[in-house]
Amino acid sequence: MVGDQSARAEAVGSSVDSYVELIIGHFGGTFNDIRYAGNAIARSDLRKASFWQKYTDESDTLSFSYYDMYRNLRISNLTDEELQRATGDGLNPAEWEKVGRQELESKIRAARDDLAYYSKADMKEFMTRSDVKLVVEGASITFADRATNLLGSKLATDLVAQGYIDRYFTLYTSTFPGDRVNANAMNFILKNVDVGSKDLFFKLTAAEAKAVLKERPRISASGKAAYNLDFVNYLLSDVEAATARAAVLTNLRRYGDDEKQFLQAFLTSDLNAIKLARELAGTWADIILSLIDDLEFEDTLRLQLVDAALSGLMPDVEYAVSDTVSVYLSAHYAELDSLIAGSGKPAVIAQFLKTGNVEIPDLSVLSPGVRSAVVSAEQFAVSRSNLLIAVAPHTDLSLDSIKKVSPSAYRRAIRSVGDYIDSLHDAEPSISDPAAFIDIITDIDKIDRAGLPAVVGKSAPECRVEVLEEVTAGTWRALAIHDRFPPTFANVVSYVEEWGIDANLATPLGSGRLDVPASTEEDAKRELALQLVRSAGAIPSAELRASLIESLHLESMLDAASIPPEDGEWIGRLIERGVIADSAESFSLLNDDDWAGLQFAIGVSSELPSFLDSEILPSGLIPSFLDSNSIPFSLKSAVVGRFDEFAEGAERAVIVRMAGFALDQNVSIEWPAVVRTAQARAGSSVVLRLVQQFGDSVTIEHLRPILTALGGDYPQLLSANGTHPKVPNTPENIALLQRMQRLGTVNTYSEAGLVLKANMKRS
Repeated sequence: MVGDQSARAEAVGSSVDSYVELIIGHFGGTFNDIRYAGNAIARSDLRKASFWQKYTDESDTLSFSYYDMYRNLRISNLTDEELQRATGDGLNPAEWEKVGRQELESKIRAARDDLAYYSKADMKEFMTRSDVKLVVEGASITFADRATNLLGSKLATDLVAQGYIDRYFTLYTSTFPGDRVNANAMNFILKNVDVGSKDLFFKLTAAEAKAVLKERPRISASGKAAYNLDFVNYLLSDVEAATARAAVLTNLRRYGDDEKQFLQAFLTSDLNAIKLARELAGTWADIILSLIDDLEFEDTLRLQLVDAALSGLMPDVEYAVSDTVSVYLSAHYAELDSLIAGSGKPAVIAQFLKTGNVEIPDLSVLSPGVRSAVVSAEQFAVSRSNLLIAVAPHTDLSLDSIKKVSPSAYRRAIRSVGDYIDSLHDAEPSISDPAAFIDIITDIDKIDRAGLPAVVGKSAPECRVEVLEEVTAGTWRALAIHDRFPPTFANVVSYVEEWGIDANLATPLGSGRLDVPASTEEDAKRELALQLVRSAGAIPSAELRASLIESLHLESMLDAASIPPEDGEWIGRLIERGVIADSAESFSLLNDDDWAGLQFAIGVSSELPSFLDSEILPSGLIPSFLDSNSIPFSLKSAVVGRFDEFAEGAERAVIVRMAGFALDQNVSIEWPAVVRTAQARAGSSVVLRLVQQFGDSVTIEHLRPILTALGGDYPQLLSANGTHPKVPNTPENIALLQRMQRLGTVNTYSEAGLVLKANMKRS
């Protein structure tokens, strides 16, 4: 029997036993014991499937021990190859089932072939077959020997051997009155039943079909001859033919070419096709699949046949369904009496719909019994009208209410959360009872986590979770995005450990304050703080992040090295909240081109004047620095006063802007700054105005690099060379010429319109 491996295990064990005895006999030894994994086992274990399963799974060594002729104990291992040669079988019981099934199927095929042969063969053939034996009084003899013994006459035996005497001999030699089997029925028996040949359209009356069944009660219903339209139609109409009808229905389930040809002919005939479809449905798993996917009908007939089959479905059959079947039923459910009039078994029909995942769009068209079964099977589309029908007479569509009224409708609703939410009116909550909130969101998390945010967002405001650890982690994001848990330290840490700091968590953190118990360990607080400093992607607001970190009440400030750089207010907010020190190290986190960030940090810093340098204020930001209304004048003056330091490597525009600020605000600068300004070609007006600030302390040596950098005729003013240089007629140039007169290089100068003409002394 397939599934029972005891016989095969017995055979395998016996073969191994014999093999061991053969080997020991060859050595002239005496058997001692069988061992597995080095331990002795009962010899009978070899005959148990459980042992061979263990052997296959664990792959330990099977061995035997024996005493040789000198009484020395020897141990010999048995390899897999030896065992398989000895047994002729695989050693894995899991494979025995497959092998056993193949052997059984082979025997069944052989038996069917024999049945097909014996149903058609005549005595003439049997006379020539030496392999066809009969058992007579315990002895096996050939058919020819049996015929010779029975007939006695050689002539009679020869007539059988030549085919002159066959199975119908008595019919030929007898007077047939025709009161039981008329000529037409007998003709059907002779040409079809007895030889196993089908004739779909051989005409039989009900009486003739009944006579055929009575004359050949077994073979008329079990062979292909039964595939006759009139014969099967009779079987369907006579309650006394139930046994034969069952045999034919069983054969039709094979659904080979002959069966398909018969069904196509019968179901499209004017015979009792509807009843046949209903009868087949009681035992044939593929009935509806065949009616829709395979057999060819016009639309109206197909609908009638499918309806009949649905009404005949039975609970103990696992019916096959395809996508085509599912689509067909979804399109035609409202036209099927089995669904709208309740002509079948509602629970079985609902289970069939479930197998095909057919969801009824409109429950209102179904019969009450089918409707109830479909709701119980959860096979309906989620819509407002269907949900109201499912929970009638109640009208509350909140999930907690649906769950109380109809658990199956509740399960269906949470499987299609999006459709459920769409079915609610604006003022209707998805969950109204806070006590049911946790259970419901936990249920949804198991089925449709992506749909949770919509359900949580539409639930009553009172639906909250105070402690996140009381619900599954899968629900936390939906709770966070709708601010349905308090931002306690424990809740936030749990969330961050599971999901990190994300945009959803930003919602409950929006207050900027964490509820941190005084007993919270410092290490835990610092760990969360470090998570927050890296959360810009989820919490864009620098002010909010800094406020949250401040609310942790850290015992000491965070290291500047632990802070990721970020443009904007970030660094300034951390300084402002006391999260990091107001120091050069903190300011160094600002990017060189981040003026907005630097400006904000300057505004909140009280210590900046003590460490401000060109690393913190790069030359490229100086124009913005000097133009800003939020930067104190004292700080601007301090920077310009350190002109040479901050202008190092600066572009011309920056130097001009610094020089202009010094002139406009009367800020004193050092002489090297004037030289730098001149060398930057800031323009003679700016440079000479700066020179004027130094008055008579300016010497020829001071002016040499200045006038050289200004170019034009200016360098001629440095020595008594008798030339007549010209410079623009401006106040600062007049002051310059006057200073040069005092220094002894210029004799006189005169105005000539827009220029001043100097007369240089001669050496």
